[in-house]
Amino acid sequence: MMNPMRDPSPWRLHADLAWGRLLAAVATLDEEATLRPDVHLFLGDRYWWLARRHHLRGRQRRAERLLRKARFHLRLGGGPEPPPFAAAVMPIPRPAFFTSAIGPAA
Repeated sequence: MMNPMRDPSPWRLHADLAWGRLLAAVATLDEEATLRPDVHLFLGDRYWWLARRHHLRGRQRRAERLLRKARFHLRLGGGPEPPPFAAAVMPIPRPAFFTSAIGPAA
C-alpha cells in the first residue's frame, strides 16, 4: 500500500493517468455515458501530483497546464480545489509531559 505522506513516483503517476484515461475512454464510448465523480477525483489527484512535481523542478508552464487539468477534473468530481504549492508551516510540538498518576496508599 502506498504511503499517503510520500510523493508517488513519476512512473506511478504517468501509469495511473494512462490507465485512467484509457478506462475513461472505454467507459464513455456510449455517447450518453458520463464518468462517475470518483473517476474525476482520481484523475484530478494524479494531475495535481504531477503538477506539483513539475513545479518543484522549475517547469512552471507545464505545472500550470497540469494544474488546470487537475482543477477541471476536481471540479467535475465535486471535490475541493487542490492545495497551493507551498510548504505548510506548523509549530514544533512540545515534548510529551508524563506524570505519575499513582496516589498514596490508603
